[in-house]
Amino acid sequence: MEFLIPEKGKGQPAALKIPSLNITATPLRFLYILGDNPLPVAYQGIEVLVPAPQAFVLQKLLILSSRTNKDKYNKDLDSIMSISKFIILDPELQRVFIYMFNSLPKTTRKTILRVLIEIDFPFREFVQHLRQQL
Repeated sequence: MEFLIPEKGKGQPAALKIPSLNITATPLRFLYILGDNPLPVAYQGIEVLVPAPQAFVLQKLLILSSRTNKDKYNKDLDSIMSISKFIILDPELQRVFIYMFNSLPKTTRKTILRVLIEIDFPFREFVQHLRQQL
């Protein structure tokens, strides 16, 4: 299990130790996208909240825009492509993706579109539809 906190800026430490809970929390950029779009999932009889797949892809696209580590870049790109295939093929998942996309600030949406074009996203019609949303 990972404990995440929002990344506030470049001067923030790589992790935040919380001795009273005996945990270390890792800062993550654009965490609000994941937290604002939870999906309840039952795991071993316990309901847990995980990020909706659409939110996960949007957050990964934003992180990808500033990745410098090639291994992490490729791992994120693989995740984006794998999950996007399911989103593209399901009209309801697409609808939710577009809703989430449209709820983001315009500058954030532009960044996502730029990344989709840079990575040569295979679903061009979907990207064109998103561009029209701006």
